[in-house]
Amino acid sequence: MSRKINIALGFDKNYLPYAGTTIKSILETNKENEIHFYIMIDNSINIIDIFFLKRMIEKSDKSVEFINMKKRFKNLDTNGWSIAMYYPLVLSSLCNDEKVLFLDSDIIVTGDLTELYNTNLEGYLCGAVRDYGLITYINNNSKAKIHNNKQMSICKYFTDIRKWNKEDLKKYCNSGMLLFNLNEMRKNNTEKQMLKVIKEGALMFPDQDCINICCQEKIKILPMQYNFQIMVPNIYNGIYENDKIEYTSWLSSTETLPLIIHYLAKPWKETQEIHFRKLYYQYKNKTIWKFHIDKILRKKLLRLKFSEKESYLYILNKKILHFGKTNSEASSLHF
Repeated sequence: MSRKINIALGFDKNYLPYAGTTIKSILETNKENEIHFYIMIDNSINIIDIFFLKRMIEKSDKSVEFINMKKRFKNLDTNGWSIAMYYPLVLSSLCNDEKVLFLDSDIIVTGDLTELYNTNLEGYLCGAVRDYGLITYINNNSKAKIHNNKQMSICKYFTDIRKWNKEDLKKYCNSGMLLFNLNEMRKNNTEKQMLKVIKEGALMFPDQDCINICCQEKIKILPMQYNFQIMVPNIYNGIYENDKIEYTSWLSSTETLPLIIHYLAKPWKETQEIHFRKLYYQYKNKTIWKFHIDKILRKKLLRLKFSEKESYLYILNKKILHFGKTNSEASSLHF
């Protein structure tokens, strides 16, 4: 069994600290493997950030290649997401390898990736795990943005626009972990097909929809543990019963962790407790970005509120200081 693994990530500066955490988790849990990283970035990642990423990877005796994506995907609709979501769609022309494992930057790896990477993909374009939380959004009649920021029912989108039935949706895959068979993609000209679908627009979850549309009949469905999607409780409660049983068994296991934990509920954003948050910070705290605070969390930590009559200072959403004002000048300070 080959221990050579190609791994690709793509992100902008907003996700740099989280991508660093993903990479650190791989380095910590795959010390015996020969790993080559493809890091797809734009000009928002400066030379100092590149230096720290490169040093972290090469200190672990792994190799890395940085790919500047600045000139790609211009004038494409992102539906409010980062343009970086499109980066994995062109890996078949960026890499000369037979296979590459793409990972989102809100992921940690908990163990040896060799078995996953050596999955037999003969006749398949990629291997992926179902997006098992999608059914909750559909059954709840949830809405999401589509082209030109218009709100639309997720159910209506898949049934009326995509023309997918319930059986199709049961095979709909999450794009957070994608094991690409690059040879098969080149043979099928898959990259060109995906770029065509993107340019046509009207996608709700652009990169994910694109992969499912173009690869639908040639996606090998992989076990849940290879993309264990951490969800907030109201999403988890609505998934299929057999998925819920398997999901719960992974959460309650005291011996084995899912191989790849994908934080759809972000450990750096969610105010409620989410599974494996402490584990996430065990890896993040080993990076140079351990003191980084997400801007959304920072607003919650420290917030000033102004009005014409008075102002308040909140820390952790608790009112700490009250500045009373008279004639536009502070006349009192209350604790």
